[in-house]
Amino acid sequence: MGATREPVQGTSAGAAPQLARHVRIRSPWAIVALSSAAFFMSYFGRMMWSVFDVYATAIEPMRPAGRLLADSFVFSLFFVGYVVVQVPAGLVSDRVRPNLVTGTSLVAVGLTLFLGGAAPNLGVEYASSLLMGLAAGWIYPDTIRALTALFPSRERRTVALGYYSLAWPLSVFLLGIILPFMALEVGWRGGCRAMGLLSIPLSGAVLVLDAPGLPPPQSQPPLLVNRNALLVAFGGFAFFLPYWAVTLFAFDYFIAIGITAYPAGLAVAFLAVAGIPSTLASGFVMNRMGIRRSAVASLLFYGLAFFFLAAFQDFVVILAVALAMGFFRFLVTPMNAAIVSVVGEDRAGHVTGFANLFWQASGIVAPVLAALLIDAFGYAVSWAVMGAIVLVAAVLYAQIRIPGRDARGVPAGDGVRTQEGPEA
Repeated sequence: MGATREPVQGTSAGAAPQLARHVRIRSPWAIVALSSAAFFMSYFGRMMWSVFDVYATAIEPMRPAGRLLADSFVFSLFFVGYVVVQVPAGLVSDRVRPNLVTGTSLVAVGLTLFLGGAAPNLGVEYASSLLMGLAAGWIYPDTIRALTALFPSRERRTVALGYYSLAWPLSVFLLGIILPFMALEVGWRGGCRAMGLLSIPLSGAVLVLDAPGLPPPQSQPPLLVNRNALLVAFGGFAFFLPYWAVTLFAFDYFIAIGITAYPAGLAVAFLAVAGIPSTLASGFVMNRMGIRRSAVASLLFYGLAFFFLAAFQDFVVILAVALAMGFFRFLVTPMNAAIVSVVGEDRAGHVTGFANLFWQASGIVAPVLAALLIDAFGYAVSWAVMGAIVLVAAVLYAQIRIPGRDARGVPAGDGVRTQEGPEA
């Protein structure tokens, strides 16, 4: 295959050119698209139960409160499996061809979707959720590592990560639009099987890519953990905990306040639809405002939106709040990717695996915490608590220092661990 190399800008003569030499592809943007599709599959698969649980009454407890807590374990077990593989995934992604890791993971994700769709009881559903987490957890560190290598220029990398991060809002949007229809027309089991089948051609496309792996970096510690990595890890935990709570329980909430299935699905879709343009624009926003400032501002607005969700039950107001939440939260997701990319640079797989361990650990806590809050105090109090947690995340992100800037004010691609200077 022909070699297309991203020009190296704002980088040293050592690390970034070495990355470019070892990634031979026909089009870097094809890798962006396939990486995003792979992450979409792992992300969408984990969220399907948030809609299908309403229809899977044959394998669930009959008492509504019991159903919420039982559902929380389905979600939490996924994240247990996901978290367990994060550090190994980061280490492997720095040493193995990225298409091999991601392609193999997609095959395993598809098999777990088939298992979940065939579950005769909650015990099997729990097992399939845990196995899906173990399978899906390799994809995010691996794809972030591949994109870091493909785009040594940090300015272009932030744009590429914005496009890659379309997987986040598209997953939630399609969750609300497609899954209620699937559940009503072909059944929730048929929906699981359909998504499992989709993973097969996608995994094949990823596996045939000519994207050789990168040699493991020399003279670096086996795992990079510094102040920035810790801040983005704990700040990301505080961002993602409310993120999972609203994503996993929004449909139940809308049903509980009297909205019927299709309008409830539309409201879930509204939690993401504004995130599509905001994600596309995120790279340009980061290059204009700086990564840290962009993330902190987005977190502040996102946290405030939770308080509005807690205060109003009018359907039109809910749609407006959902639009705002989607716009700002899906600005943050590519900013997270950009932060771990610039903090890690040629060790991006390691740093992503470390940070993502904490981010996805929030998914273990969020379903159980949200279910307990809802059962004890109701949805309004639960949403208010989640909003307060997001504001804590904003405080932590404000402490992150994005190192190194080039002459144009755009973050440079060199010296990310040695030039510890605050973002201008």
